[in-house]
Amino acid sequence: MTAHPDVPYTVPNKGIRRLERTFRRPVIEIDVSMTQRTKSNQMSAKTRSGEPTVAGDRPYNFKEQVGHLLRRNYQRHLAIFQAVAADRQLTSVQFVTLCAISDYGPSSQAQLVNSTAIDQATIRGIISRLVERKLIKLSADPLDKRKVVASLTGQGRQLLQEMIPSAQEITIETVAPLNPAEREAFMFLLRKLIEGEDGGN
Repeated sequence: MTAHPDVPYTVPNKGIRRLERTFRRPVIEIDVSMTQRTKSNQMSAKTRSGEPTVAGDRPYNFKEQVGHLLRRNYQRHLAIFQAVAADRQLTSVQFVTLCAISDYGPSSQAQLVNSTAIDQATIRGIISRLVERKLIKLSADPLDKRKVVASLTGQGRQLLQEMIPSAQEITIETVAPLNPAEREAFMFLLRKLIEGEDGGN
């Protein structure tokens, strides 16, 4: 006899009476679906308590999660940046902003947000500090007088030229633990992770 998968399987009454006569004791009907539900409830309880659900499973460990690992590696990169940078007062996001203005020309705040992927509140503070250091200057956009754009000063261009060799060394030091093939794969995967967000730019 084949049991329907959605219906609990029980031993037919006629079969129960035959088994009782054979073994001289009552036969208990078994509800297979109830047994399965009990196991499922036990599994859910283990999951909620953080216990391994099956042999070999491990509880959640934040140190093995991608966010934690990315943050730790970014902290390491920032430490290398501050140690190697030609100008110790310049932060990595300030340097990226100077690079963007150099690459794309005079840029508005919105354009810098798009080109650097730095949020608007942060870029506003970066612009303010770079202006204070006289590394950039603000002026009206020649094509739209209502728009303010940032451009490099002579000091800003000079600092950028001094920083480029340092920036190259910073990249080398950041990926130094990897062999050449691993470095290429690492850079490929980093770019792939952001392809859906900004087209890989």
